[in-house]
Amino acid sequence: MELLDYEQERELLFHTINETGAAIDVKFEFATTDTFRSVVTLGGCRVLHYSGHGSKQFITMEDGKAGMHKVDVEALRQLFAAGGEHFNDIQLVFVSACRSQNAAEAFARVGVPHVVAVKSDCQVQDVAARAFTRAFYLALARGKPVQGSFDIAQQAVSTSPQLALHGATEAAKFVLLGSDSEHAVALFDRVGQCGPRPVPPLAHDVIPVNPEGFHGRSIEMYEAICSCLERRLVTITGVAGIGKAAVAIAVANYVSERRTGCFQGWSRDGVHYLDASVVTTGAQLQQLLTAKLQLDTRGNQAGSNQLAELVVAARPLRALMVIVNCSSLLESDPRGVEQLLQVLLMQTRGIRLLVAAEDSLSATGIRLDGIAEKVVRLQRLNNEDSARVFFRRSPRRILPAEVGANTPMEVIRALARHPLITEVLRGHPRDIVNAVARLEEINRIDELHALLRN
Repeated sequence: MELLDYEQERELLFHTINETGAAIDVKFEFATTDTFRSVVTLGGCRVLHYSGHGSKQFITMEDGKAGMHKVDVEALRQLFAAGGEHFNDIQLVFVSACRSQNAAEAFARVGVPHVVAVKSDCQVQDVAARAFTRAFYLALARGKPVQGSFDIAQQAVSTSPQLALHGATEAAKFVLLGSDSEHAVALFDRVGQCGPRPVPPLAHDVIPVNPEGFHGRSIEMYEAICSCLERRLVTITGVAGIGKAAVAIAVANYVSERRTGCFQGWSRDGVHYLDASVVTTGAQLQQLLTAKLQLDTRGNQAGSNQLAELVVAARPLRALMVIVNCSSLLESDPRGVEQLLQVLLMQTRGIRLLVAAEDSLSATGIRLDGIAEKVVRLQRLNNEDSARVFFRRSPRRILPAEVGANTPMEVIRALARHPLITEVLRGHPRDIVNAVARLEEINRIDELHALLRN
């Protein structure tokens, strides 16, 4: 299952509350049963907003290992109701997920007065969900009653120009559960005012953002993250251009965003990103690592003294080092890299390495005593994910007629069947990115297919 764009929804919530000037604290946590239970037990939360995948039978949370945890409706009810002395603090729950009415009814049954959800037989468009969320919280934070805020939000969806003729249909998919008489209450009519507050960063480390159009690597990400939990040396391998660095960056961001939470035990001191394409020797890689850990070794000679200082500084740390573009380095100085990694991994306990290279370390002749390398090999993308990357990276709109589709909603599915995707590009990410860049000067997909085929 693909990751949600939770960062966009998170920023929408923060900016909406900031816009009202209301002195309302907003806190963001990744959804696990532990964090969910903690919110209820610790108290002080008046509105609980859940965003995730939903169905008639369950909502999804994270399992603390980058996997999906399905929490069925009855388990959700029990989790929420079990002995929380601050249970009554929560006055409203917004279940922002498709087909979430059944889960929402679980909250209503345990006494939450106001619950917002999507009808159990409906999938709501992202544009409608954003319009509803913004309008609802804007009204609620300005002191409007719950019912009034809900009505305003439905009108915002109905009249949204982005939804054209479908606005009223999308608006009707949202439901407000609870007693009608109770919905006349305003939850934030007595809060004070404050100035704008900055949106706290999601990632806690300096890491490149995920490449635009990053799709189709959820399984490889899960394998890499689970491997980092179990092993201290993980290598992402694959042919040139297959997306090794992109997956490593996505893993780095995922861990960094959670390292003060469920990953605190093994990455509390940071996720450090290094690009090895700028170095050609193990000694230069050592200097990069030293700089990342902000050590001052200017008084020492390069070599063993600096390596000893690096080990001393790294010994108490719990951190993940992500090193990408390593293929040339491993070819030019395998013995230097071997010496550095052998000392670093064997003389520290909490340093873990995620390496991206065309071949595994062992395949390049590097032997590390006492360290077992875990290899995650990337394959080509499937046709649907290839089409999604192509569509997302396109410099212009792809018309339905170009790919034999009848409506814009069918473009990606039709594109996935086009011979440009299935026969020419064949799931290679770099080839997809290079090809789609040429659409700016080519009018039809068929023309691009003919050009690249020849």
